[in-house]
Amino acid sequence: MPTSPIVIGLISLTLGIALFALLKGGPAERLGGAMVGANLLLSVFVGSFLPPSVETLFRLTLDGLTALGLLIIAVRYASFWLGGAMLLYAAQFSLHAFYMVMSR
Repeated sequence: MPTSPIVIGLISLTLGIALFALLKGGPAERLGGAMVGANLLLSVFVGSFLPPSVETLFRLTLDGLTALGLLIIAVRYASFWLGGAMLLYAAQFSLHAFYMVMSR
């Protein structure tokens, strides 16, 4: 569990936006908000119980699945903002893969 106030604030902001998308959005926004919220909750809570070597692989897999899910939603609903979110998760996935390969 993160202890930095900045990280906790960003997690709260992301969770709040995901909940807002679930409550006020259309079908595409609800699916996207559910995926982002699930990714956030799984990465914070499950990742804190795993050993560091498994946690890296878990987060890499989770980010890849989230990017793939957002891609499917963006193509299905032709949602512009979900395409942008999918690109951000794809960039995060590639950064995790790079850091894992470079052992950082």
